[in-house]
Amino acid sequence: MDLQDAVLSTFNRELLEFSGILLRLTLEHTMRNVVDVAWQAGRADRDALDAKLRMELKLEQEKKKSKKSAKVAAELEEVVAVDDDGETASSTSIMSFARFMAK
Repeated sequence: MDLQDAVLSTFNRELLEFSGILLRLTLEHTMRNVVDVAWQAGRADRDALDAKLRMELKLEQEKKKSKKSAKVAAELEEVVAVDDDGETASSTSIMSFARFMAK
């Protein structure tokens, strides 16, 4: 490559510029295809992981709800303690009710 001669210098500089542009376009095109193919290939895995995480979150929220409702139900059972005769036990139920309301 001769950059000293005036005629060849202009031709060689243009050739270098053109090859640089061509190389850059080729690299960008190749990288876009590689990244796009990899992204599309991992799409099913990402969707499955997303669905799994959403399901785990939903189950966790349902567990919290059920624990809370079980706790409330247990406290209500304490409040409405029934004797063998079918009447409510007044001494324990009043204290249980007071504890329940205080919470």
